[in-house]
Amino acid sequence: MELNTAQANLQQAVAALARDLPQLDTQDACARIAWLRREAMLEGFTPAVVMADGLADALKRDRRRTPVAAWLDALTLAAGCGRGTPDTAPALLASVGVRYAA
Repeated sequence: MELNTAQANLQQAVAALARDLPQLDTQDACARIAWLRREAMLEGFTPAVVMADGLADALKRDRRRTPVAAWLDALTLAAGCGRGTPDTAPALLASVGVRYAA
């Protein structure tokens, strides 16, 4: 799959998750995130893999107290970064941490 097409598909999947997330229980939300993670992994999109892992962990730990908007914004950015650079995932994780602490 062409890189831009893969990125666009992943971003659309994140948008669909964001739309559906309020109606999903934690288990179903984590299943959807796991699917996103697998798709990102297949394309070599490490930043999106890291962000999907972080979102799933946050949902399992904090449930509905999770700052979902911050995580989804970062996941969308990560999808747009494609393969990114070695600094991409840590920077996106930090951005979620900053928004969560604020």
